[in-house]
Parts: sequence; structure tokens; C-alpha cells
Amino acid sequence: MLLLVFGLAGLASWAQTAPAWRTLGPAGGSVTALLADPSAPLNILYAGSDVNGVFVSKDGGATWSAASSGMRSGRHIHSLASLGNFVYAATDDGVYFSAAGATPLWSRLQSPQAVEPAPACAISMLLSFKSRLYMAADCEPTVYATSEAGRSQPAWSKSSLPAGAGGSAPNVSALGVLGDSLAIGSVSTIYRQDANQNWINSEATTDIDGFPVLSGLLGEQVAAIVSSSSKWAFSCTLAGLVFQADLSSGGLLSWTRLQFAGDDPKSCNALTVASVGAATQSILAMASSDGAFATSVFDDSTVAAPGFVPGPDFAMGNHVRAALQVDPAARSSLIWATEFGLYASSVADLTQSTLLGLSKAAPLNGPARVDAPSQRLNNVQVQDVAQLGSTLFAVAQTDITSYVDVMVSTDLGANWTRTQLAGPLSPVTAIHALAADNAHNVLYAATDQGVYYLWQGTGAWTLLGNSYDVRALAVGAQALYAGRRFDDSGSIELRPLVGGTPFDVIQSAPRANFNVQSLVVSGASVYVAGWLDVGLSYDNVVYVASDFVPAKPVLAPAWRMVGTESFASDARVNSLAVAPGVVFIGGNGFLMQNENGAWGSVSGFSALPFPLVSVKALAVDAANLYVGTAEGLWAIGLADRTLKGLVDISGSGTSALPSLVVNGLRLLGGSLFVATNAGLATPIVVAVAPPPAAGGSGCSMSIAGEPDPVLWLLVLIAALQMIYARRRRARLVQSAVEFGHGPLEDRA
Repeated sequence: MLLLVFGLAGLASWAQTAPAWRTLGPAGGSVTALLADPSAPLNILYAGSDVNGVFVSKDGGATWSAASSGMRSGRHIHSLASLGNFVYAATDDGVYFSAAGATPLWSRLQSPQAVEPAPACAISMLLSFKSRLYMAADCEPTVYATSEAGRSQPAWSKSSLPAGAGGSAPNVSALGVLGDSLAIGSVSTIYRQDANQNWINSEATTDIDGFPVLSGLLGEQVAAIVSSSSKWAFSCTLAGLVFQADLSSGGLLSWTRLQFAGDDPKSCNALTVASVGAATQSILAMASSDGAFATSVFDDSTVAAPGFVPGPDFAMGNHVRAALQVDPAARSSLIWATEFGLYASSVADLTQSTLLGLSKAAPLNGPARVDAPSQRLNNVQVQDVAQLGSTLFAVAQTDITSYVDVMVSTDLGANWTRTQLAGPLSPVTAIHALAADNAHNVLYAATDQGVYYLWQGTGAWTLLGNSYDVRALAVGAQALYAGRRFDDSGSIELRPLVGGTPFDVIQSAPRANFNVQSLVVSGASVYVAGWLDVGLSYDNVVYVASDFVPAKPVLAPAWRMVGTESFASDARVNSLAVAPGVVFIGGNGFLMQNENGAWGSVSGFSALPFPLVSVKALAVDAANLYVGTAEGLWAIGLADRTLKGLVDISGSGTSALPSLVVNGLRLLGGSLFVATNAGLATPIVVAVAPPPAAGGSGCSMSIAGEPDPVLWLLVLIAALQMIYARRRRARLVQSAVEFGHGPLEDRA
């Protein structure tokens, strides 16, 4: 029996693979760029994201899937373009290309920066014009071009803007097309390329550095350039000003500023010309950090564009990065790329400005329900997750400057809505952590403006105590622990639980100048991980105290250090996990354990294929330590943690984590929830394990080399059966002797 069970255990440990992950949303996300596939523009669309690479839709935007194979995880997409039957993506990790017409498989493009002196910033601008691909970086005056589509090392030509009187040329800030010419935007100036590939301007004035000043641009930096025909040119600036010029006049372009109905926007991210109505009728659409704007219909051949009115009202965030008309010939709708996903205005909206301003654009990917969760544009950075009863909460954000809030789902991730903890009327600009008190039905949030709570998970958030920057939360048996960066009041605050036993608030600090990063309540103890700035490095320290019990007089926790000394590093601790007899901490480039009083590196961490990988989250259950990093999710068996290395459990293909950048881990109701840079995920099939001795509950997902706990139970049963059989045999022998039958061997 024992041999059979151990054989099954060994077989199972090697046969099991990473779990299949199910994406829970939220749907949507920060979209930075849009592109229609050159081979099938009506059906295949590409969306570039803020931190999650590229997504593709093969049904005109109804469903989406991740499409970043070949790129490293967590890529920011600056721009998208096509050349021939290939698509290109300018990222923060270089320029990539892939064949069009299918799910992309990206390859790195050998850009001219490899042979030219590399600029101090990445290629951020791509433009396809007259069968050539143009690219530029915004920290140099040079534009590169190639006509060889689909080659990893194409032949490049380059041209630079002319130097001014001061001897230096201005940097490129925008690429565009004016009529039949390629155009470059810079400070105060738009250059056009002549037939000899020279950059020309016909300006009458120059600024103090000798650079030409275009009439009417008011000394602003150009952010976007478009034209609706051979007659009208449009440009906008980083400050949100929009200008129009008549191309048909020839010579010097005279730019006239367009007006806005209401407050002017504070920025311009993109301009798009959309064809509407008759063959020569258009509108001009503007993407801004203050929302979408559009002109009413104007005639390309005669009438100048009127002023701007507000564009459609989006259900979630209003930070808009781009707009695209997929099929101008058919006068199709506009697709808007916002901070929280894609929206589409109807064709009717485009023909009348009053309709466009009052309309609610239809979401293409969420936050409305999409039947297949894996087909949503899951591009939202989730930082933390909590569960109150059957309701899920998630800290979600796009880029930190435009959107952050706590999202709520009452149907296990099918639909998500905002709780409005952060927003235009709230002082909260950063949300660091969540903690749920299911005993009293209260959710807590750690923010840069203090601790807020949501009574019974609904209604409005309420500030608990004072406004200060709280980095970590933990719910004890009778107290809420709030940890923050060092200040004069102490770095840990103990408060009565809302609905719990009242007591006076306690300010406590394990030691002077201590900065809290993580809090964990395990069994009857509370652990806190933090750091001290000691100049060129940090002392990372973990303290432990008994979980607070109200008494009179109220006593502060008696903190004692875990281990005999701190762990010194040039990086600060990010995360903390506690298992029976061992404490784990992780940070940028380290994963340490403290067992028997000394800090030591967790076996296998230094062998990961990514140098200085950042450990961002830790969690433990009865069987495994889970390690969330910037390069995926890993696990290590607790039964033999000194011998076994980390095993990658991020998965692959359609059942993989939505992003390899893991921000948070939570064991909730027997399941592991993973907060990533592209949404929330949980295993499809999870075996519930008994709670660990240190308290809490978890899920058991056996990993390669780690037998399943169920098989260990079978081993125990088999061992008990053998002991019982031996004792029963001994009793039979003794009975035979007593009744004079002799030993069993003699009877045989």
C-alpha cells in the first residue's frame, strides 16, 4: 500500500502542471493607440495599451484577446502603424513588427538606432505614408524611413530638421500628413518635406534661438498634425490648443485658433479627421486628458471648421488617448481609446454635433457585460483584491495620473462598477491596499489620505480617523492595524474595528524611523515588515507582537524582532508572508526566509531567468509559498523549501495569467486570487486545503516536484492501516500462546 501511494504521489507531482487561470476582469483599460489591420480593416483591430502590450479584435471590436507574443511582459505601446501586410508597434522596449491578418507574433525590428548614435529616449512615433514607414524619437531632430516591410533589418534612410541660428536643430514632437506632404511638428513650427526629401518652411520670423516661428502657433509645442483634404490642415499643441490653416493658399501657412464651447481642454493627445455625410464633409475629433471633443460637420472644399463641442460621455474614465474611424469610405463610426477601454460613437452621432455631445458611446469591451470573460479587453492594472461575503472588490487603476478607484463586482467578476472612493470630488489619489472584516461586514481601504471604510460593502466611503498616507492594513481579532511611512505619531496605528469593541486609538512604532510596507495577522500574532533608510542601503526588518486584545489600561503592542538582525539590501522590502515556523519577505532582487532566527535566501530565487526580478507579492497556504513578481507567478513547496526551487505557475496560451506583472496575491475562500497589470485572475479548478497552523485559509495547487496534500493523507491512512494490522497480528499470536496452540509459525 505504501509503495503504491508513494508511486502515485511521485507520478502526480511530475504530471501536474500550472493551473488554468480564469480572468475575472475588470474589463477595459488604458488604451494608448489604435490601428486597423491593412488586410482586413473592417474586422481586425489592434489596440496598444499603457502597460500591457497589444490586444487584437477579429470581430470589429466586439471581443478582444491579448496579442503580445514575442514581446516581454508589461510593455507600454507608444504608437501603432502598418506597412504593406505588416503591423508595427513602438514600445518602451524597442520597435516590433508582425504579419497582419492574424494573431500577432512579434519580432524585434532592427531600428536605425542600432547603427546610429542612440538617442536618450525610445522611438515613440510611427507613421505610414506613401508605402514608407517613418519613425522618430521625441528627444532628437531626426526622422528614419524604410520601404522594406516585414524585414527585421531593413535598409534605413534618415533626414534631420535644419539647424537654427543657434546651431542646433529642434527635436521632433509629432509626425503627420498635410495634404500630399509628410510633416513634422516641433516647438512653434511645422515643417513639410519637399520632393527632394528636404525639410522646408517659408516662415517670415524666427525666435530668439533662430528657429522659424509659424504664424499663429503662439510658441507652443506641436502634439498632432492632420489634414482633411488638400485644402485644410489642422494641428494641436501639448497645452490643448487647436489650429487650422488653408493649404491651398500656398507659401506661408497662416494658423487660426479654433475655439471650444465651454472650458478649454488642458492637453491634446491626438487629432482625427472623420468622414461623414456627403463625400466632402468631415468632422475633426480631438482626444484629450479632459475627454473627447469634436467639431460639427464642415465641408472640406470650402467652409472652415467651426469650434469644438464636447464629445460623447463615457461611462468610466474620460481620459482619451486616440480616436479612429475604421472605414472612412463608408462613413463608419468613431472608436475612442480611453483610460478605461474602448467606446464607439454611432454614425448618427457623427453627423450632428448636438447628438455627439449628448451621446453615450457604446462600450466595445466593457465595463458592460461580455459573455466570454476571456474575450474582454482586460487591460486594467489591479493592485489588490478583497472579498466581503460573496462580493469582490479590486483596487484598479490605469496610469496613476488619470484613474484609480476601488471596483466592486457582485457576480464573481462578470460586471464591475466603481465605488467612487477616488474621483474628481475626492482628495484620494492613491489606493495602496484593501482589508475585509467579514465578521462585521466592513471593507477598509488604505489610501494616501488615510483609512476609509465601506459599511456592509455599499454606499459611500467614510474616512476613519485622520488623513495620512497609509501603506498597509490588517484586520486582527479585535483591532484594525494601519501601517504608514515614518512620522512623529508612530508608524503603526491600532483602531477599534467598525462595529467591534471600542478602545482608545493606539500609536505604536517598533523602532524609530520605521517605515511600514506590509502587515499580516497570522493566528494569534501580527507581523509587520518595513524598512529603515540608512543612507546608501536599507535595513529591512520584520517585527511580531501578540494580536491586540482590549484591556484597561489600553496597552500598546510589545514588538519583538523576527530573527537576530535585520536584512540589509539596496532595495526596500515589498511583501511579507508567514507560514508555520518561517517568515518570508520579498523585494526588488531578493526573496528571503527567516527560519531558526537567521535570514537566508530562498533556494532557487537567484536562478530565475530574469536578473534582479522584483518580488511584489507573497502568499502561503498549507502546501505552497506563492511568489508574485514582475515576471510571472511562481510557487515553492513548503514541505521541503530548503531543497526545491521556484516553479513557474503563470501558465501559457489562453489559460495563462492575463499579465506576467503580478501586483498582489490573496487567498480568499479557499482560492488564490492574483492581481495583475491586466486584470484579476483565479484558478479554474482549485483543491481546497485545510487552513495552515498560522491561521487563514488557502488553496492547494500542486506544483512540479511537490506531491498533492491528498496523497499525503493517503500515505497517513496506509501507515495507520499497517500499524493496526501489526497490532492485530500481535494480539492473535498472544491469544494462540495463551490457549496452548503454539506459535503461528508452528501451526503453519
